[in-house]
Amino acid sequence: MGDEARDRELPQRVRGAALSASAPSARTVLSEEVLQRLQAAVRAERGQAADQDEEHASEPAPRVKPEPA
Repeated sequence: MGDEARDRELPQRVRGAALSASAPSARTVLSEEVLQRLQAAVRAERGQAADQDEEHASEPAPRVKPEPA
């Protein structure tokens, strides 16, 4: 039973055929202006996130009263 499957040849595949059929091109070329605008937006967002982290770090931790056992 298992020997029958060994006699059959496996189908041949073309390298990269699966990727080229379903995925868009590996790299999209953006204009220099668009690239600079995206980089500026990322820097601004990271700056806002860092400011928020600092605000939360400077707030005092809430006090918790221990419950009687």
